[in-house]
Amino acid sequence: MKTVGIIAEYNPFHNGHLYQINKIKEITNADYVIVVMSGNYVQRGTPAILHKYARTQMALLNHVDAVFELPVCYATASAEYFAYGAISLLQKLGVVDYLCFGSECGDITLLQTIAQFLINEPDDYKEALLRYQKSGETYPKARAMAIIETLKESSDVNSKELYDVLTSPNNILGIEYLKALNKLDSTMEPITILRKGAGYHSEEMEEVNPSATAIRKHLIEYSTTETLTQLPNSCINLLKELYQVSYPMTADDFSSLLYYQLSQKKDQLTSYQDVSGDLANRIQNLLVPNMEYTSFTDTLKTKQLTLTRINRSLLHILLNLKQSDFETFQMNNIMYARLLGFRKESSGILKEIQNKRSCPLITKVADARVLLSDHEYKMFLYDINASHLYDQMIYMKFKYKMKDEYTFGPVII
Repeated sequence: MKTVGIIAEYNPFHNGHLYQINKIKEITNADYVIVVMSGNYVQRGTPAILHKYARTQMALLNHVDAVFELPVCYATASAEYFAYGAISLLQKLGVVDYLCFGSECGDITLLQTIAQFLINEPDDYKEALLRYQKSGETYPKARAMAIIETLKESSDVNSKELYDVLTSPNNILGIEYLKALNKLDSTMEPITILRKGAGYHSEEMEEVNPSATAIRKHLIEYSTTETLTQLPNSCINLLKELYQVSYPMTADDFSSLLYYQLSQKKDQLTSYQDVSGDLANRIQNLLVPNMEYTSFTDTLKTKQLTLTRINRSLLHILLNLKQSDFETFQMNNIMYARLLGFRKESSGILKEIQNKRSCPLITKVADARVLLSDHEYKMFLYDINASHLYDQMIYMKFKYKMKDEYTFGPVII
């Protein structure tokens, strides 16, 4: 029996995701595909456009066998910690043979070369990184420039190729996945699938395979799926069913709550995950009533503070994710497997996981208090509270009452 693991957000699920699943099953001849998926909030620091259970259903309707939730403290973290949390969860399931991820370069050898370089962090790289940061570059750009400067001297890769790799979002995540596999001494074999179509940030729907960014923009601005051909029919049907019932959700739907949180916690901002002193000062100086979430993030942006970093920081404040708790979870290697959904015909893989897992398996939220240690349960409560907040915002926008986490069991197809 062979099993593939995929790390995803499916925000929303589209034909590019279906291509990846079909392609990796063809390459590996795998029996099962397991997905670790972000819950109601995603890595770029915003609420998902669609509830996690709807996105789970989309995945299960399109050849995924089981979906597990990535804890929110990892799902909303920087690429390094997002990757480490997701790889750790796949590893602890005990059944995954292959890790599959999409990349813009499609070159696993090149990505592994960069990953190994970053694991070793030679002194000349550290010196270059510090120099570029002191010159005012953002950390992502400073890191890319430092790698290009030092790695090109010890490899056959040219500067332009390195720059393209290091500035492409899926490549960046892929490198972090490979670093995490190394740190965890994982036996999972990494395979990358060349990403086809529009760039990650492209907003053009005319592309053959538009980005999830473009699809989200289309769904929010035009409120229709009639012209969409970039999603499987099963996903389009689900979107039609849920439109103005529980979707679309945007960051601006959380504006009032964000303002309240920021105004109440002005003196505590740096205690939250990812919030630097500089960002805390800008929040304190620029916060005004009648703000909208997205316009406020634009106001906070500087050359050193990227929009993604700001979004993640504000989301951590919104969700009350404290830096000290996150450090405790990391230090104690806390992880559990929360099952969001599975296919009936694939129940065999769940039995294998039950036998081979090395972390608690949660299928009923009510059982979590008994199954988890105190630290594990504290991290789990972040997931529950974050989901209930999302559900409340759905109610405020659409007047639709979602089942709470204690009564909404796994999606079964």
